Amino acid sequence: MVKKKKSSFRLLFLIASAPCLCFSQLSNHGLLSVSSGTSLSLVSLLENNKGAMLVNDGDFSLYDDFKNEGTLGFTSGVSSGIVRFEGIKPGSQLISGNGVSDFYNLVFNTEKSGFELSSNLKIYGKAYFQKGIVDAKGGVLYFEDNAVAENVDDISYVNGPVVKRGSSAFTFPIGDGGKFRPVSITAPSSLDASLSGRYFLSTPDINYPVANMETSLNLIDNVEYWVVQKENALSGNFFVSLTWDESITPSLLLSDFENLHVAGWDEEKKLWVDLGGVVDFSKKEVTAVSNFKSDYGVFTLARSVSSSQQIIALHPGISPNGDGLNDELMIEGLSSYPDNKVTVFDRFGKIVFETKSYNSKGNVFKGFTDQDSSKLLPLGTYFYTVDYLDTLTGRRVKKSNYLYINLR
Repeated sequence: MVKKKKSSFRLLFLIASAPCLCFSQLSNHGLLSVSSGTSLSLVSLLENNKGAMLVNDGDFSLYDDFKNEGTLGFTSGVSSGIVRFEGIKPGSQLISGNGVSDFYNLVFNTEKSGFELSSNLKIYGKAYFQKGIVDAKGGVLYFEDNAVAENVDDISYVNGPVVKRGSSAFTFPIGDGGKFRPVSITAPSSLDASLSGRYFLSTPDINYPVANMETSLNLIDNVEYWVVQKENALSGNFFVSLTWDESITPSLLLSDFENLHVAGWDEEKKLWVDLGGVVDFSKKEVTAVSNFKSDYGVFTLARSVSSSQQIIALHPGISPNGDGLNDELMIEGLSSYPDNKVTVFDRFGKIVFETKSYNSKGNVFKGFTDQDSSKLLPLGTYFYTVDYLDTLTGRRVKKSNYLYINLR
């Protein structure tokens, strides 16, 4: 057995043509640096002790446990660094410590039992989920602005909380019970936004009774739910997208895709509210708009009540070029329900147009904001909701769709 080193040391560079494979347990008390274009592989435990620094700009593979009480990072402006957790010992590969752990790129790949995460890891580039579930036991995976997760599936995801920071859109690589069940959000308007996401493959009924719902809903997914919690002060709206899985999602919900919506728990009212939803069959995804009014959001899938007389069509686009064709948003059949509200959102969730009793007094959406009727909104994709009272049933109905503004 090789005795554990206790002295401080500095590794200036590794020769790329001769990768270093180390079998002895390694304890860093000084500076360990892996240069760009080089590689280092450790088969035994790596300890980065308090006050020590590990700088990785190369390709660094760890086959045993990693404990960081010091600082792990990469050179500013260098994006070549990648750390690979590839546990080969029986049981889970342990990732622990109270130090600072900053990674540009990170890989989770093991043939064993997965990973046990009890420390906080921050990703600045990409996290590749190849094989092995990351079981967050006191630790959190942080994705900094524009960082992403790739290759996530049922055999590799995070079981526990994931935090997304910054103003970029993000899909949380989360799951539970052997199932990858992501939740996606659009780009928050705040540059320093911080949001955590987690999925639970269990009934929400204990804390969020599924029988408590708005009259526009008649069925709540009672086997799973997602929590998106804000970590700092945020306001405004955002888009949330939930996925369905035929092996988990109740079949009664999936038998009526026209009325498949997202429901959010209202903590003040103590009931599930209808957020509407647009279904994307290619992604098995439902998207709705929510807001940051409370400290957290609890979401799940739901089925809305069909109106007694369906609106004929929610048109998906306008071309306000003055040619008399599609110059304004047409919602066929809405005139039969005068108690209505139409809201148009931009891609950040900001309301750009809102009116009641749509088209009752020339109040139609023509591609301009409420505040400035002379300035055309930027061309691109928007989102709108239609909320109206069905006078025959006495229930409110919510419909949603994407809206494309172009000049052709």
